[in-house]
Amino acid sequence: MKAKTRSIQKVIPYAVLLVIFLLIPAFNSSAYMMSTMINAISKMRDKGITILVVEHNMQILDILDSVTVISFGQKIYEGTPQGMR
Repeated sequence: MKAKTRSIQKVIPYAVLLVIFLLIPAFNSSAYMMSTMINAISKMRDKGITILVVEHNMQILDILDSVTVISFGQKIYEGTPQGMR
């Protein structure tokens, strides 16, 4: 058991990936809240934090590196935000 714990402790410092799930439907978000959320995500991204965003408001596309669009359980697009436009 101790060997397993030591192995986990060795891996933890290398696990610098942080995933944050955000589910804020656009119809519930004011312009101020959307701006605040985009600013917060940008700051985390600038620190090297990986963020998974689940969002309906397309304003968020400007700060994303990649996008996966799922419709009715099917992946219909995967690529850059620019490729969606």
